[in-house]
Amino acid sequence: MIIKIFGSTSEGKSTVAEYLTNCLKSKGIKVVNEDSDIPSLGLHERLQILGNEEEPLKCTIKTIPLKLETLPKYAEEFEAKKNK
Repeated sequence: MIIKIFGSTSEGKSTVAEYLTNCLKSKGIKVVNEDSDIPSLGLHERLQILGNEEEPLKCTIKTIPLKLETLPKYAEEFEAKKNK
């Protein structure tokens, strides 16, 4: 799976990428974050800026299946159960 984050300069892409990386890793999911941006503020401070009540960051999430990849075993089993 590839997660791509699009947005303007300083809109919060690196912050969201780091947050997702931490969340996924905490669930035992192997994550490679290829983001090369090194923010000057810590994650907690950046999340507070993005989550301010006056002008919060707005995100749209859309899944786009490519149908090009091979499915891992757990996904094959899920699809088989779903189609029964």
